[in-house]
This record gives sequence, structure tokens and C-alpha cells, in this order.
Amino acid sequence: MLNELRSLFGGRSAKDTRRERDSAAIAIVFDIDRLGGGMYGYSAFKIFFTTLAPDRLRGCEIFDGDTIETLSGRAQEYCIAVTTLEPGLREYIKTAFLESAAKGLASQERRINERVNLSVLSATGFVDSAGSLRVRKGGLVGSGWANGTAWMINKES
Repeated sequence: MLNELRSLFGGRSAKDTRRERDSAAIAIVFDIDRLGGGMYGYSAFKIFFTTLAPDRLRGCEIFDGDTIETLSGRAQEYCIAVTTLEPGLREYIKTAFLESAAKGLASQERRINERVNLSVLSATGFVDSAGSLRVRKGGLVGSGWANGTAWMINKES
């Protein structure tokens, strides 16, 4: 049975596959207090949708949630992570948010996390070939969250 499972993952264990996916992620970190508390996920995604062009993120998975530091009571941070193996895209995301003056982003030192543990985040959805964010059934992101931006949200049923 173990060999059958490994064959599903191309000879790699599920742990190896998870580690590879984590290493492909880059996260944008937000300060929950500066986002205004309450619906801070909505506020963070508004910044995300305003800052990044959806056509640049085609094929990427998006994750979101409170950081490990927040869950352990050491911080008030929320993050949105993008998985990509493309170095140019990682640099685009990093530069866009380091140069952003949007209220709600974490300090410059904490704003970008390139050592992401996706297991503590929720799988938001993926950006399809048309550049639309396809949100998983029951996902946090609402269809109106991208209003006024270039993004389109499609909720899966």
C-alpha cells in the first residue's frame, strides 16, 4: 500500500509533497489591528486584489488565515499566501507589497514570509487560466470582495 501511495505522488511521500508546496509559497503578512479588526480577512483581500494583477497569477493556489504567531497568541497577524515555482512571479509579489503603502500591511520586516507553513492556512482557491479566482465551496472570499479591481471571483458550487 505504501508503494501505491508513493506512486500517486511520483515516488515522493505525502510529507515530501507538502514540504515542496510549502517551499513554493510566498505569503503577504497583514497587521490585524491596522486592518481595523472585525472583517480583517475582507480588508486584507481588498489590498491583495488592488495590489496584484490577476493575469500574472494564473495557475497559482491561494491560501489565507491567521499566522502561527497569531494562533499562539504572540501577534495579531493574518496572511495571504500564493504558491508558485516561478522566481519572477515571486519577485513580482514581493516587490509589489514591499513598495505598497497600503494601511493594514505588516511592518516592512514582517510583511513578506518566504518560509510558509501552509498546513495552518485555509485553501482559498486557485487562479484559473482566465485569471479568475475560483474560490472553494464554503470559502471565506465573497464574490463582491473584488469589486472595483481587475479580479473576478467565481464561487464553486
